[in-house]
Amino acid sequence: MWRGSLLARSVPNLNAVASRGSFFVGLSQLAPASAEADHSGTQLPATEMKQPESTDFEVKVFDAGADVIFKPTSSYYWFSRLADFADILRYGHLSQSANVRHAGRTGDTDGYDPSEVLAEARRVALRAAQDTYEKNE
Repeated sequence: MWRGSLLARSVPNLNAVASRGSFFVGLSQLAPASAEADHSGTQLPATEMKQPESTDFEVKVFDAGADVIFKPTSSYYWFSRLADFADILRYGHLSQSANVRHAGRTGDTDGYDPSEVLAEARRVALRAAQDTYEKNE
């Protein structure tokens, strides 16, 4: 029944799970990502994520890139410096992705939206890198 589907190929022992009486919920039946359900299945109100501010970050610019520390959680972000002129024009002086290490007590962004923290870390790093690299050119 599931043998030809992508799901069957990506989930090991899917036929064994289905034969034991387990079932899969369709995507349309899942709760929205912003809401949570308790163990009884009751919808809980979505919790508001804290928003990072530029003052929450400490930036150090190096020849090879930029270190960014998110002070509320001690999360560390490393953005590499781009060398290709066309890439610099398109994306700025730093890579779009970062190497991330969460060093705080919780091991994550602790109530802050991780994508917002990453985006703000890159914005802060780009401003600092642009100032530094353009002074040295």
